[in-house]
Amino acid sequence: MKKKIKRALLLFTFAILISGALFPIIYIVSNSFMSSQELEERYTEQSTFLNADEPHYGKLHYVRMSLVPEEFSTDSYNTIALGNPTFWRSFWNSVIIIVPILFFQLLLAPLTAYGFEMSSFRFKEVIFYFYIVVMMLPTLVTLVPNYLLTQWLGLSDSYLAVILPSILNPIGVFMIRQQLKSFPRSIIEAAELDGAGTFRIYRQVVLPNIKSSIAVSMLIIFCDNWNMIEQIQIFITGNYAKTLPVFLSLRSANISPFFLAASVVFVIPAVFVFAYAMHRINESGIYGKEVNK
Repeated sequence: MKKKIKRALLLFTFAILISGALFPIIYIVSNSFMSSQELEERYTEQSTFLNADEPHYGKLHYVRMSLVPEEFSTDSYNTIALGNPTFWRSFWNSVIIIVPILFFQLLLAPLTAYGFEMSSFRFKEVIFYFYIVVMMLPTLVTLVPNYLLTQWLGLSDSYLAVILPSILNPIGVFMIRQQLKSFPRSIIEAAELDGAGTFRIYRQVVLPNIKSSIAVSMLIIFCDNWNMIEQIQIFITGNYAKTLPVFLSLRSANISPFFLAASVVFVIPAVFVFAYAMHRINESGIYGKEVNK
């Protein structure tokens, strides 16, 4: 009986947490299908002729939240698809930045983590400690040094000023090395006895079995850089080169169907990356299928 009660309480707690996490997404998606008039009726702070019959206090109008539109409308999505080239320019600017960051991070981070864990040079733990220190520094602390460095290298007002520091972010190395710490050394020793070299062991033995940590790193790196705002605002001066998060932040003061629909489109790539990462994690398990076999 006690086990059933504990299980019920645990499921109830999980349900509350999941509902709290999903509510903002469901709320934005459902409200993005409202018309401009309905949004103004529901969410404007001032009492107007559109919401005069609704509860208000003086000239202040009480917000009337809802997850179900009174009138289903796709006008905002039509505007995004056909009537707002600035949105798509900002979207592709974000893609131009995130693709090389992901590519080089996923190429270099496993190699670096493998080198840290499997090599035996004297000061590797000291260097890795500094890696952790850099990872723990807030973004605002590193903005000024990065800005001065990009100015010195002549990369100001260039995407490289944003891409290069992000490629060297140590978060991927840190996460992948944590899995390598518990990687069975007997497998590596067996490969060495068979005459495999260092790079062959990495490519054919280690890499296929750390896909789960690589997938987690990919998800974190994508979300961190897909939501990038401060770096773009500081390093990129031309409005034509601004990314989608900056585009949305400049329009966040007023709630409109277009802003909500643009927010939904902005989330879609992250959802696909999350689904792909979860597929890789479930497919690989802890050490990967090869180790488990």
